[in-house]
Amino acid sequence: MAVVPEGKRIAELERFGASEPLVRLSSGEAVHKMFSNGSLRRPYYVYNLAGAPDGPPLIPLWERYETVFGAWERDDGPEFIEFSIETPDEFESLARTEQGFWATQFDYFYECDEAIEDLREAAAAVGFRFFDRYLSSRLEAESRLGTFDAHDAWRKEVVAGIDLDSRQR
Repeated sequence: MAVVPEGKRIAELERFGASEPLVRLSSGEAVHKMFSNGSLRRPYYVYNLAGAPDGPPLIPLWERYETVFGAWERDDGPEFIEFSIETPDEFESLARTEQGFWATQFDYFYECDEAIEDLREAAAAVGFRFFDRYLSSRLEAESRLGTFDAHDAWRKEVVAGIDLDSRQR
C-alpha cells in the first residue's frame, strides 16, 4: 500500500522515465482539448480517502471518477495499473509500457465517442506512436466487441502487441 508522497510524485514520474506529456497531464495540465473535459483529475482520493494495492510504491497519475491510474516499477520493468477507490486491493494491469498505456486511454476516449480527428490530434500531443495501429485494429474488430469480455480480450491483445513493439524500439 505504499504510495509515493504527493510532493514527490512528479519527480518520481520523471525518474521513472515518463514522457513530458504524461508528466504534464499528471500535473493537471491539459496538453490537448480532449484532456480538459474533466475526466482526468489530479490524484486526490488515493492520498486522502482510499488506499492502494499491495505492491511496489505506486506513482498515481490521475483519477477518472472513482478509478485511480498509476504506475509502479516491477522487477522486469514498469507496469501501468488501474484500481477502484472502493476496492483498492484489487487492481488491473493495463500495460507494461507507456505506449501500451496510451492505447488503453485512447480506447476509453474512443468509447466516449470522441471525434477521430480529435483522437488523432491528442495522440500526437502525447506522443502515442501507435495510434493508427490501435485505430485500424479497433475499426476492424468493432463487430466482435459487443460484450465486455470480448472487448477486454481484444484490448489486452492490442496492448500486448504495442508493449512488445515499443520495447523493441
